[in-house]
Formats: sequence, structure tokens, C-alpha cells
Amino acid sequence: MASVRQHEPLKLYIAASINTIGCMLAQEDENGHERTVYYLRRVLTDIETRYSLIEKLCLSLYYACMKLKCYMVAKSVKVIAQTDLIKYMLSFPMLRGLLGKWMLALTEFDLQYVPAKAMKDKVIADFLVDNLKDLNDQGANVIDIEVGYWKLYFDGSKHKDGAGVGILIISPEGIPSEFLFKLKYPCSNNVAKYEALILGLEILISKGASEVQILGDSQLVLKQLSKEFKCNNEKLQKYITTAWELLTFFRNVLWFTSQEFIMKLLMN
Repeated sequence: MASVRQHEPLKLYIAASINTIGCMLAQEDENGHERTVYYLRRVLTDIETRYSLIEKLCLSLYYACMKLKCYMVAKSVKVIAQTDLIKYMLSFPMLRGLLGKWMLALTEFDLQYVPAKAMKDKVIADFLVDNLKDLNDQGANVIDIEVGYWKLYFDGSKHKDGAGVGILIISPEGIPSEFLFKLKYPCSNNVAKYEALILGLEILISKGASEVQILGDSQLVLKQLSKEFKCNNEKLQKYITTAWELLTFFRNVLWFTSQEFIMKLLMN
């Protein structure tokens, strides 16, 4: 995990599920690449499991700020979540009880809400509550690991300057690695997505992965690869064939669209 750079803002991803809360503190390096600083995850008590989802997210924010205070105090922190938690807490005319306690504690931090618009933001947040076991309160950057599948999130898109691909790989130990590439030739969105998938599979093979969960926001690509949809495009078929060949290197492969994967997490 990366060390904190002075005078640079931090990003705090917040997540909650039925019986867990989690967060990831991150920061961009000098090259603009996002690096993980710290993970936290905690199982909720019986009473806390009865909170509403937004109350669980508020608890997750409070928990993260208290545990990571030494990193976050006197720094600008962008809170990435699917709802504005600070605005929610301030919407009550009188803050009492737990919400009052949480809000009072948060006043010493410079927190700025940023909507989790990009699918990568949502996926990272939801991975937190799926992959990491409880942390011992002692010792910085120490994680108790739950062994599982490698996870590959891929995306590709074209834009006015060409096309690019983004890959997010999360190891069985819960450690994310992000890869960004610019394609040097014009192509369609679907071709860019296949390029991203193929590059991701090649990276996983180089790491010796044998079990993988593949997550993408293109239902067409995933359905074509699983042979649920037929591909009549000769150019795309070449990419599909290459992907099939790479998939033979893995013992187990699970496919999800972004929406299917998040729903799976919420149901667990």
C-alpha cells in the first residue's frame, strides 16, 4: 500500500451491505494514478444491521474517519459514495443520538462529497465489503485475508482523441491494481472493450491466476463470450476467438455485468 503524499487530496470510498461496512482510502501519485493507502472493513452488530442503508453508510463514514484520523485530519478528503451523506445528516433540524455524535465528530475533517458516477467507483466500493475480513484495530495497513477468486473489471471506450481501455484487477487478498492504456488505432466501443478484456486476461495469466470473476459493463461482450449471443461481425469474432483461447488457462470463470455483480453482493 502507498504512503500518503503531503499537500495532496485523498479519496475515501464508502460502502455498506446487509451486515458489513467498509472503506478504502486512496490518493493519486505524481503520475495521476490512484494508489491505495488503507482498507477498513467491519461486521455490523445485531442492532446496526437494522439501520437503513443510508444510516449504515453514515456509520461507515464515521468509522473510517475515526480509524484513519491520522491520515485524514488537516487534509482535503473527497468522499465517494452513492449519496451525499453529509447533506443527509445536516438535513435534520436537531441532531441527537448517534447521528449527532457522528456529525459532531466529522466537523474537524475537510470532507467533500463526490458522487460515485463512474462504474469503477461503484465497483471499488462494493468490492470492499465483499473481499476483506475484519481488521484488527492494531497495526497500520494490516489486513486479515479471505481467499477467493481473482476479480477482473474491464472497460473500453472511444473518444475524440482515439480509444482507451481501463482494467481493474483485485487479487484474492483484496489488493487492487489499475491499468490504463491508450489504443493507437481507431476502433469501435465494442472493439475497445474486447481489447480491455484480452489485456486483463493476459495480466491474470501472467500472475498465475486460476479462478476469476469477470465483471464488465457491456452485456453484449459478456453474452457473446458466454455464447448466449451470436456474433455476426467478422472483426469482433477474431477478438472473441482470442478471448476464448485465453480463457482455457483458467480453471473456473464466473461472468457478471456490473449490475448483476452488485446485486449479487447485496444479496450475500
